[in-house]
Amino acid sequence: MRLTRISHRVLSLTAVAALAVAGCTGDEGEPVDTSTGSAASNETTEADEATGPGGTITLAGVQQTHPSGSTVAVTAITVDDAGHILIDAEALVAGERHAYLNSYRIVLVDDLGNVYEFVDPVANANIDIAQDHEADLTLAFVGPIDPGATRVSLGINANYDGTLRSPDEEYANTLTPVFTFEGLPLPGVGLDDEAAGPDDEVGLVLPEAATDVTGVVHEGPAQVRVEVTRIKVEPSLVTVTVSAHNTGDREKTLIQRPPELRAELDGESLGDRNPFEFVGLTTADGEVDRLTLGPGDEAFGEFAFRGVVPPEATGLRLGFQVLLVELDRGAPSTEENQFGSPAVVFRGLPLPEKAAEVSGDGDAGGNGDGEDR
Repeated sequence: MRLTRISHRVLSLTAVAALAVAGCTGDEGEPVDTSTGSAASNETTEADEATGPGGTITLAGVQQTHPSGSTVAVTAITVDDAGHILIDAEALVAGERHAYLNSYRIVLVDDLGNVYEFVDPVANANIDIAQDHEADLTLAFVGPIDPGATRVSLGINANYDGTLRSPDEEYANTLTPVFTFEGLPLPGVGLDDEAAGPDDEVGLVLPEAATDVTGVVHEGPAQVRVEVTRIKVEPSLVTVTVSAHNTGDREKTLIQRPPELRAELDGESLGDRNPFEFVGLTTADGEVDRLTLGPGDEAFGEFAFRGVVPPEATGLRLGFQVLLVELDRGAPSTEENQFGSPAVVFRGLPLPEKAAEVSGDGDAGGNGDGEDR
């Protein structure tokens, strides 16, 4: 059983402006009017083909991920016959909100100190990419390229004064993630050994990891045995597989309210600094809103949460029938809610890349204070 992937591709979010070298398409693939874009320099019409950069170099493994969950991979650099520079990239916005890649400035500077003007796209000038979307980008810069240049550095959401920024200068939950790619090789200057090889994966390399979990079981007075069996982490999605067995003599519902997930750091909840949103439950019957078990019934469910696991996290925390304050505290108020469904907090669930077998019971509790659980 798999949840349908949330993210999907959006092609050509950025228009390649009228540099007389590339056509343009908008969000829907229709031609975009670029007549108001920056004009290319008229002083020089061709690059120095004998000694200067020219052609295209394809790159692999040039990728950065911002703590907000956005990722950008530079895939190719082209210097055309007029010396203008086109940088192809792929981007994924996998955080909890959309992102602007051109809210500040996009800057390109070569290794001689020359700065090349970025051509703002007429459509979607801020390069606004929606949450859980991928985008193919072509970033255009006005040449001509200096014939002595061999490398360039690219700054996305760089400073307004044109200087590059460190990603650390922007807070983690920002809508304007900073990316700085330094020392990118230009084509045609003898740096072909840095180009992507035939076996290299060009484009976004999105981490996906899963781990089986054993021994994480809750059995309490609600007479429902709940066990976490598998955890899968994708760039914008965490999926937790749970088995449930109703050992009692009356119907039980595992989720009266949406389950909650938090990341942990050394056993402590990261709280609001790391929010997740429950987005779906898949069982053998497909996507469902509730997981209801009759007496003796057993079922598996994949609980999906949108969110990004921060790099410093050491584990996860999962709660059923609990308030966020109870999840952050690490234990529910009582052992079952007013409907007899179990209230459970599982702490210290392993992250796949830091997988270690977890054993021991989840902390159990439930609704005894009359609140809506």
